Amino acid sequence: MWRSHCPSVPTIQHFQALWAAHHFTKYTYDSETTGFFNNLSGQAFRIVVLGDTVRSAQSIATGDSVPLAVTKFTTIDGLFAAAITALNAGTLTNGAFDPSLSFPTRLDISGPPDASGSIFASNLQVLP
Repeated sequence: MWRSHCPSVPTIQHFQALWAAHHFTKYTYDSETTGFFNNLSGQAFRIVVLGDTVRSAQSIATGDSVPLAVTKFTTIDGLFAAAITALNAGTLTNGAFDPSLSFPTRLDISGPPDASGSIFASNLQVLP
């Protein structure tokens, strides 16, 4: 896993280009956030992405579906955008990327207590 205390925009764009080269349009991944003063913090969810749109989110612990309007889950492309936005704002403190598929596996974002936290992505599976 590639890791940096604070990746640069070119580094993030490098991994984003590697990710884009896979041309995945249908996939699932596990998502978890900590912090951010969020009632979903610390819970893991299985995200289904079809055609660059999050289609569903399901709690891994309970199997319950989560209303998408409430959760604001994102695609892998959205994670790259969040990384660049946080870096440009001076709040991205750490980034890690999957060694084979190049997607962000961890983004640590600093800020006030209600705006600090980490975003994790794992277990990405391409759908047929």
